[in-house]
Amino acid sequence: MMVQDRKFRQRFRHGRFTLLIGLTFLAIALIARQEVSPMNNLLFAQIFADTFLIIGWTSMRDR
Repeated sequence: MMVQDRKFRQRFRHGRFTLLIGLTFLAIALIARQEVSPMNNLLFAQIFADTFLIIGWTSMRDR
């Protein structure tokens, strides 16, 4: 029973760590998107901003 408990704690710790990394990357991507957004009139800027949004949310994918 102790081996299972230890494995569970390790997986839970790993899950919290990956969640922290994912949320951090998502925040960075959303901040970058906000920096690109003032240039709304440019098609390239809109595509770039949407790319940041997609990349940020994709980073939250369960691995």
